[in-house]
Amino acid sequence: MYTQDKLNNNVAEKLRMFRKSIGLTQEAMAEKLNVSVSTYKAYELRRGIPKADVLVRLSSMANKPINYFMCEQNGEVEQCWSDIMNCSDINKLELMVRLIHYFGYDKFKNEIDKLNDN
Repeated sequence: MYTQDKLNNNVAEKLRMFRKSIGLTQEAMAEKLNVSVSTYKAYELRRGIPKADVLVRLSSMANKPINYFMCEQNGEVEQCWSDIMNCSDINKLELMVRLIHYFGYDKFKNEIDKLNDN
């Protein structure tokens, strides 16, 4: 089961690796994600994870599913997704509402269908 610390570590590592792979500074990455520099630095310092709308922008930039940034390895994606889906209902609801708002219902449903097919 994923703990908050493990989730923070996974997100921090994936963010750092992705940012460096595209040659951006933390400041430039913060600007691209539309967050403050201090907020972005907190993500890389394992002090929290991005909100749903930031994860969606990040996913789009990287051309990766959202859960890629939360899981250690591809083999853990299913477990990670299961843990996310088992989080408190209010957190799950907030995430889903933000994703539906960002994608629109049809595209959101397609993304969920892709995840469920795995």
